[in-house]
Amino acid sequence: MLDGAYGTGEDLGTTPEDMRVVASVSKHVVGIHGIHDAPSDPGPFMARGVFAGIRAALRHRQGSDALTDRTVLVQGVGDVGGPLARMISTAGGSVLLCDVDPDLAFAMSVEIGGSVVTQDNVYQTACDVYAPCAVGGTLNPDTMPRLRCDMVVGSANNQLESDADADALAERGILYAPDYVVNAGGALTFTLIHQGERNVAEIDRRVRGVGDALDEILAEADVAG
Repeated sequence: MLDGAYGTGEDLGTTPEDMRVVASVSKHVVGIHGIHDAPSDPGPFMARGVFAGIRAALRHRQGSDALTDRTVLVQGVGDVGGPLARMISTAGGSVLLCDVDPDLAFAMSVEIGGSVVTQDNVYQTACDVYAPCAVGGTLNPDTMPRLRCDMVVGSANNQLESDADADALAERGILYAPDYVVNAGGALTFTLIHQGERNVAEIDRRVRGVGDALDEILAEADVAG
């Protein structure tokens, strides 16, 4: 009906297998058609973009993008949060992990040497970066007064429950990296692959460009107030 004006792909609540079912009735499924030799899970690529965004936020707020002596709380240890946690740990950062499945969070903590935070304590746990990587709406009048982070940089869609929540974060001095910028890596990668790009180095360069875009946005926000 839309004749290709809209293409879909895997996201929260769906899997590559789900997309293959959709692809059986539509050719407009990014991540399936025409990439038989390419990956079908956008999560790790989105995680790369989030990681670049965290580094950009740290540069802006702390003057250095080094993860050493920094603590990142990853909420949601799934297709994006899991790879992201590994990247942060490899870069020397301390990782706090929270998930609705505590066994999943525990397994990741054992793998990377992180610590588990319970659902009840996630918002009031002190950290440098709060990275929401699961459901949206986690930034709202109930949670924001409890936040003990310096910045919010994560992959979840629609993190702000309302526009007013952005102002509330600013009033508290908490830096917010727009979710639709930070989480662009997965969609960007699969669009490039769908269009025929096979150069992994070029794809990685483009995904890391999420950090460059965020650099510009944060600088503009400072000037504009």
